[in-house]
Amino acid sequence: MYLIYKTRTTPKLIIAQHALLKRLPPTHQKYEKIRTDLYNRKAGFGGEREFDYQLREFAPSYPHAVLHDLYLKQDQVYFQIDSLLITPSVIVLFEIKNIAGKLQIKQNPT
Repeated sequence: MYLIYKTRTTPKLIIAQHALLKRLPPTHQKYEKIRTDLYNRKAGFGGEREFDYQLREFAPSYPHAVLHDLYLKQDQVYFQIDSLLITPSVIVLFEIKNIAGKLQIKQNPT
């Protein structure tokens, strides 16, 4: 059983930056910074969508629930969780990054 209680939607900042770039002349002093930021945000969102696809394809066979893009508050501080997987025995938080290149994982000597 696979339930998605909160789906992922395109972030409002991506929508706003895209609209802004369409209206901003390329010679504007902030144009390149906004364009680069938009590119990076879209790449990050693409990585999150790829994660969502992989999670659906390889989801556990036991009951679980998934919540994407959560905003929570603890002691007057807000924080965001990219994805949360809840099963009968464990809760897993995912912070998703979309980084090009090789990823090396090394074990620290104990």
